[in-house]
Amino acid sequence: MKIAILAYYFPPKRRAGTELATFYLAKHLQARGNEVHVITSRDPGLPKEERYEGVIVHRLYWPNSSVLGRAILQLGMCLAIRRINPQIIHFQSFLVSTCAILVKRTLKKPYVVAGQGSEIYLLGSVRPRTSFFLKVILRVVVQNACTAIALTEDMGKRILHGYGRAAVVIPNGVEVERFSHRISKEEARKKFQLGSDARIIVFVGNLRPVKGVEYLIQALALIRERDPNIVLLVVGGVVAGEEEGEGARLNALVEALNLKENVIFVGSVPNQAVPEYLAASDIFASPSLSEGFPVSFLEAMAASLPIVATNVTGISSIVKEGVNAFLVEPRDAAQIADKVTILLNDPELRHRMSENNRVMVQKYAWESVAKDLEPIYLSCLKSQD
Repeated sequence: MKIAILAYYFPPKRRAGTELATFYLAKHLQARGNEVHVITSRDPGLPKEERYEGVIVHRLYWPNSSVLGRAILQLGMCLAIRRINPQIIHFQSFLVSTCAILVKRTLKKPYVVAGQGSEIYLLGSVRPRTSFFLKVILRVVVQNACTAIALTEDMGKRILHGYGRAAVVIPNGVEVERFSHRISKEEARKKFQLGSDARIIVFVGNLRPVKGVEYLIQALALIRERDPNIVLLVVGGVVAGEEEGEGARLNALVEALNLKENVIFVGSVPNQAVPEYLAASDIFASPSLSEGFPVSFLEAMAASLPIVATNVTGISSIVKEGVNAFLVEPRDAAQIADKVTILLNDPELRHRMSENNRVMVQKYAWESVAKDLEPIYLSCLKSQD
């Protein structure tokens, strides 16, 4: 099949969860013999068109993220679809799909639309007029899609309730082999100059207030009272133009709690380096206040790390309390500290959770996700005949 996947952002400069999910989905669909084109916005310094690890990427001018800027980008996406002439179009979020009806009516192309979380869980947090306007458009888009895709059962229920359309559940995935066949803990710690006797917690994600990193730092202060060898690796940086003061605020908190020797802000790293930071660690922690479907959790599971995370919808759909993770209430540093301490003091429990993650992650392999999507695309094409 000739497939066009539309996303607002794409690597190499953009590496949040949706961007990486778009890349790996395109890569594995391509590996299965499909011709895949990604249509996305153009970051400074990147070519208008290139082959990025085998995937054809079309990057379009985007003046800014205002309503007018988004309208210009959407028009560019429509023109790109017309030029590429794919058999089927995959909108990699509801928010990027506002041109879908125009495409369907003018080009007679079937499309699928995938909810990534923000438009499902957070749309009501934007300005009321904007929220209402978007919901009206997106409801029409979703109802006219050949198929609506949800990442989790809960997202599927919310799509049905909010947009009046049943959704098929197809989760995001992970390249299991890349995280499970890794360097040893000793080699990783030597590479990053981390002590062999350190007890290391790792957080992976962009530094945004919704990620709740401040509560993990507060928890670290409590853990250090019991275990002075504790270290927190914060792997990820601030997205340009988005909450750029968050990094400074978190650094100030570290200073105030006298944790400079215990917290390492690694900053943004290439995704290829993430497995090595996970390999160096003992526990993966995520104190997020809200999540859609966090790819970082799948990566931690593939790396066989036990998990401590907040009990919010996007997370609780992936992990199971007491089986491969401990779940705590959002904004509760004391609970985070207690659960991390339990894991640090119980090697047998850490090993059991690690093994459970190694087994449970197999169903999220990208090869399986791409394979599950193909019949959906083919069904859409048959419905057009």
